[in-house]
Amino acid sequence: MFKRRKKDIPTLNTSSTADISFMLLIFFLVTISLDNYKGISQKLPKITKTPPTEKTRIETQALLRLQITKTNELFTNDERANVAKLSDKIFQFLKERESNHFIELKIDRQANYDAYFKVQDEIAIAYARFKEERALQIYNLSFTQLSIEEQKDIENTYPLHLSEIYEENIFGVKGEAE
Repeated sequence: MFKRRKKDIPTLNTSSTADISFMLLIFFLVTISLDNYKGISQKLPKITKTPPTEKTRIETQALLRLQITKTNELFTNDERANVAKLSDKIFQFLKERESNHFIELKIDRQANYDAYFKVQDEIAIAYARFKEERALQIYNLSFTQLSIEEQKDIENTYPLHLSEIYEENIFGVKGEAE
């Protein structure tokens, strides 16, 4: 007479959970934007089968020496420099020398990548500013508004001459700057 009734525990219908999670996964994969890191954009010289036999002489006025020490200090032409003002200095150098310029970047192998990338960014900023100014002077248009041929003409007329040298110790004798 007094029989207990078993209570049924209600269950959740989870048959569509997999479908919903799959749809959310697709939604987020489609809508998320991933930045593609492309690295530093540098044009490397063409490979030649025979090594150059002649050494190129560069005038000292046409040479801008940049040095990054192992303590990440920056020097321009053997004078301490500020990275924040480097693009202005390089831009002035490019304006004065135009296509007759050469930038030498010496990096101590113990310097960190952050210092190196900051200097590379400043060089790229100065050179982009220089190309922009030349485009405005020659074509009265922004560099980005020029045709591909006109952009190539400016890049060929005013190429960036950059040499990178990696050394154990920039100051010569090992232990001198320590």
